[in-house]
Amino acid sequence: MHKFMGLFLLLGINNMSDACTQTGRFPNNSEPECRGFVMCLKGAAGFMQYNLVCPEHAIYSHIDNQCTNVTEYKCWPNYKCTKEENIVEPSNENCTSFISCVKDFNNTLLARLIECPVNMVFNGSTCVEKDVYQCPKKTETTNTVHVTIDNFSGNFTLNSVAPLSIQCLTVGVTIYLSLMIL
Repeated sequence: MHKFMGLFLLLGINNMSDACTQTGRFPNNSEPECRGFVMCLKGAAGFMQYNLVCPEHAIYSHIDNQCTNVTEYKCWPNYKCTKEENIVEPSNENCTSFISCVKDFNNTLLARLIECPVNMVFNGSTCVEKDVYQCPKKTETTNTVHVTIDNFSGNFTLNSVAPLSIQCLTVGVTIYLSLMIL
């Protein structure tokens, strides 16, 4: 029994941390696929830090502060976060998911794609009941672009929205393009 206690105390001393300033669990993006987290516990000698990893097919949820299913909460490394925030997921038209830019234990930002629970939608900050929030419908807008072209002939794409083919052989012609943006 005393040998086990000595081993436990030695393990605790090896994990003393100046980085931990409060008790809790925090994301650790240094582990691949958002599976890592740090657990900070306060002991008699100060804080102890434990670097932990969720099991395979699980991810650390900063919302639930525990490992969770990857179907509702996914690591989203291709999205580049600029600040810690929750934002609408652009390709989701029914507001059932959002992107959360999470700052981890080491102050590194990484995005997570989060699915709201069934019958809930993202209202701009959190998931709420469908009856409480009406998801805005995407509206059509028209943009007019004014271009002056001298002796030009060719094809080009405007902001990856609409391929255009233009042939202009007269000097100083102004072309007005109206694009429907959906």
